[in-house]
Amino acid sequence: MASFLTLFLIIQITIVMFQLPKYSTSSHQKLLNHAFHPAIPIVSSYFKNCVTFIVTDTPKIEEHIQDLNPLFDQQLIHLLTLQPNPSKNTTSHYYPIPNKYLTCSIIITILEEGTKHLSQFHTQITPDFRAMTQREMDHYIFISHEKFTNNLLSSTELQKIKYKLILPIKTVNYYSKTGTTLCFYCNHGSSKLININVRKSFRKADIFPDFTGNGFGHPLRLTVPTKYPFVVELEQIKIDEWRIKRGIYKPVLEVLSSHFNFTYFISPSTGGDSGTHHPNGSWTGVMGDLYSNKADLGVGCVYSLSRYPFASFSGGIRYVWLTFMVGQPKQSYSWKVMFWPFRFHLWISILVSLLSIIVVFKLISRYENLMSKSGKKFPLTAEHLTFTLVGNNVPYPEAPVARFLLVVWLFASLIINTLYVSKLVGLLVFPVKHVQPKTFKELVDKPNFHFRYGLDSSKGAMYGYFKESTNPTIQKVFEEREPSKPIIECLQQAVKENFACISWRGNAEYIAYKNLSLIQGKSPLIAADEDKIMIVPLGLSFPKNSVLLPNINKFIGLLFDSGQGSKWTMDDLEELQRNKVQWQKEVMSNNRKKGWKDERGNYRQRKSGVSLSTRHLHGPFYMYVVGKCGAFLAFMGETFFWTYMRIKNEVST
Repeated sequence: MASFLTLFLIIQITIVMFQLPKYSTSSHQKLLNHAFHPAIPIVSSYFKNCVTFIVTDTPKIEEHIQDLNPLFDQQLIHLLTLQPNPSKNTTSHYYPIPNKYLTCSIIITILEEGTKHLSQFHTQITPDFRAMTQREMDHYIFISHEKFTNNLLSSTELQKIKYKLILPIKTVNYYSKTGTTLCFYCNHGSSKLININVRKSFRKADIFPDFTGNGFGHPLRLTVPTKYPFVVELEQIKIDEWRIKRGIYKPVLEVLSSHFNFTYFISPSTGGDSGTHHPNGSWTGVMGDLYSNKADLGVGCVYSLSRYPFASFSGGIRYVWLTFMVGQPKQSYSWKVMFWPFRFHLWISILVSLLSIIVVFKLISRYENLMSKSGKKFPLTAEHLTFTLVGNNVPYPEAPVARFLLVVWLFASLIINTLYVSKLVGLLVFPVKHVQPKTFKELVDKPNFHFRYGLDSSKGAMYGYFKESTNPTIQKVFEEREPSKPIIECLQQAVKENFACISWRGNAEYIAYKNLSLIQGKSPLIAADEDKIMIVPLGLSFPKNSVLLPNINKFIGLLFDSGQGSKWTMDDLEELQRNKVQWQKEVMSNNRKKGWKDERGNYRQRKSGVSLSTRHLHGPFYMYVVGKCGAFLAFMGETFFWTYMRIKNEVST
């Protein structure tokens, strides 16, 4: 079988060699002819449906490249010449490529002058943003003189390319059978040159091997934010030595390290956040460390449009979103509470019923007084009927009709009195609570919700979102916000005041349960989950177009498609719960020392019962004061009236 494949390959190469066009004997034509000879079978065999870029560092060679179309079976070819000044490059970086060529690209670069123009190659062909080719996915063939091979592969520009092959032009034998590539970590985590026999390779993976699947113990520099403990929490072991204490990233990195055989050194991100873009164009946080080449990998960094030109992101490990946290609804104490048991229309109905029953008994009393033979007057008055509403006893009339109506009215008064008292007791013991805002639109609605608000000091993507948003509500929040403060202070202010702390949902919830939870384990805060903004995936971040991204991204996708991410999240929550139980045991131990027991004799934190105070009784006190004032005014009016009448009588006599 092997001999058959070898014979088949020799026949194919012979056919290709006979199809070579006849070039003139000029030096550039000869260089071009010999340079492309080993590349032709590679392109025709493995990149038939790919767009071909031919890049040169010598304009004279470009004059002869026009004849190369027959060599590549009429493939779509773009010709570029590296220029010292990219702005003078007449070739655009954006090409109208047919759909069948969108899946891949092959870039053949002729470097007659070695590494001299590699900086132009990076800025024009493989820049970090808006590049015409993708250095972590596309395939690159570099053709140059044999003496430049080591310098090319050791250059910074080519080390950023994943699939690359150097085809040397030899001085004695132009037709080289062997290419050279660079294995990133094959030498115990360091780089190593690998020779590849182009003529004996039957698969594309043999010519362009993927060396990022095994790190051979290579140490990666990992940058971690310190302001988002809900996803990752660091612990310092020694000076300049850190480890991940807990969080969903801990099992993720352990599995990745084991699968890809790499190690990592952890360091806190500059500034502690995920990434803040400053007005001068610089970055801090995880983004700053990646952009300035201080780290190879970052965690706790969400995708955003402003970050896209400077970093690459893996698939989501979990989703996060922004919201605001407010304290539990505050109890409302008002003198109006004595009117709250009944609605306004019910108060009017009671008043109309009282007036109507008074009128009916007035008519009955007149009739009974006229028909009475004993001379006794009718005992019921308007005051008696009114006092029945508060439970006072009344004299009973002798007339059967009056007695029947009185029984009906007493029964109605009993129901009204019972309902009012029971409802009032509930309002006094459990006062009505204020309505909390549930959306950002309600939060900025000052007439109905008198709340102040502010962002926590983590900045990063949250600050950038509020700053760059075109939503009028979000813009108003950003303009009227209070100065940022640490998240623990922000949440404490939300608990005590009418204040909304805007933060990442998971981070605020974690801080609240860890530092602000009640003795029963409940949180004193409420999240406005009805209005979620900036719902983004949270994954791993890399330097732009990193060669590590494709394999790690694919592996993460497989892990979380299988449900492993949900399991890790639950494991992390269970660890938090265990820490909380341990904390509660410490609280119980402290309570035992203080001698606090509950009704069962168990030691616990002392809990006071619900007792009424003057705040609950504003209404009765106000009514008492109003009644005294009214009585005093009535007394003074009556005194003045009778004094006036007495003086008037004395004058008349």
